[in-house]
Amino acid sequence: MPRTLNIESILQAQDELMAVKPAIGYTQNAIGRRKVVDPKTMTWRPGSSSDCSFITASVMMVAGLVLSGWQKIVLYSGNIISVLVSTGLYRKIDVRRYKTLPALTAVLQPGDAMAGPGHVISVGRDGRFLSWEHDERGKSTGGKDGWQKGEKTGWRAPYMRSRGWTSVARLIPTAEFLGQILAAYAKGKSWAKPLSLFGVRAPADVKLWRLFLAELTRWTNGVQPDYSPRVVSDSGHAYVVLGGTVAQMRKRLAVALEGLQLNPNSVVVVTGRPVREGKTEAMWMRDFLRAAGIADERILTETKASSTVGNARYSLPILMACKITSATLVSYDSHIRRAQLLFLAAQLAIETAGSGTHPTGISWTTPLAYPDKHVAATKASAATRAAIAEGIAAVMGLTKQYQAAL
Repeated sequence: MPRTLNIESILQAQDELMAVKPAIGYTQNAIGRRKVVDPKTMTWRPGSSSDCSFITASVMMVAGLVLSGWQKIVLYSGNIISVLVSTGLYRKIDVRRYKTLPALTAVLQPGDAMAGPGHVISVGRDGRFLSWEHDERGKSTGGKDGWQKGEKTGWRAPYMRSRGWTSVARLIPTAEFLGQILAAYAKGKSWAKPLSLFGVRAPADVKLWRLFLAELTRWTNGVQPDYSPRVVSDSGHAYVVLGGTVAQMRKRLAVALEGLQLNPNSVVVVTGRPVREGKTEAMWMRDFLRAAGIADERILTETKASSTVGNARYSLPILMACKITSATLVSYDSHIRRAQLLFLAAQLAIETAGSGTHPTGISWTTPLAYPDKHVAATKASAATRAAIAEGIAAVMGLTKQYQAAL
């Protein structure tokens, strides 16, 4: 089963290489060195031999890198970094200016591939160098196949070379690809390439991202919200009302109140920290709903959010804690598109956090809007796309990556 390419899979591939018995030796034989990896299973071949460049590239491939046509690539210390960078998954770092070992090792990270004139190594989890150097005769050509006594292969303490080290290939963090996707959306360009690269690095998460991007496209083209509430059959349903000015909250609560009266099993989350008439927006809305006859047990308050980004970030955990299975967002028509997408982004952030996925169990119904400008059903402008992308980046902690990709 193919691995997910990441730093841990690279380190695991290194450990598996060193555990192979009989060990893998050194050779620069043009054909023999390519046989170090079984191309069908992408596992190490015991008793084979290879050289520094093919060992380093093979570590990456066993770890999950698909290197097209690798068995025909003329690979050596002078081009391995550029070959890795050409996949789009690595970035090149110039290390020529680091003339001392402490300065060099301070910038290296586990999983890096590093090259200098005539040699390539990969960096291990403890900072040691995985280094294939010479055969049993102390030479680079002409030795016997397989590992032989006297060969110099395996782990070495970090060291400087007389000809120095020149460059490093380092995996690009997955967050950078996500920043590129959002920047492409903001600029109205294709996000196919960064999405494909993200899929290599995060194959489980990319499935959820594709669903999110489909919703992003749908909402960008225009979605008709509800202006009157519907009957909701789900007993685990909640309305989510966003704070604003007093005038805005009155109008949003008016449509939410209709929904709560039509659906007596539904609850409501009111969200907002700014103070209005001496109360936070959430508490102001709670008191409004109380006065309208909504029982306290049906009202959930979120008092940390100072923006729509915060509304999304802080409301989702409340919905999850209350085991809400469906939710309806309530806002102005002119605000509902951006708001709904930020809530979907907050949900995606939770579901893709850490390793694996963490389903929230929440589905979103057609949002409920107070009709102000009737723009949600129209195609989003460039300015609206930019605002949406900026908000999504903020919700997901990708602002730095998004801005760098613009």
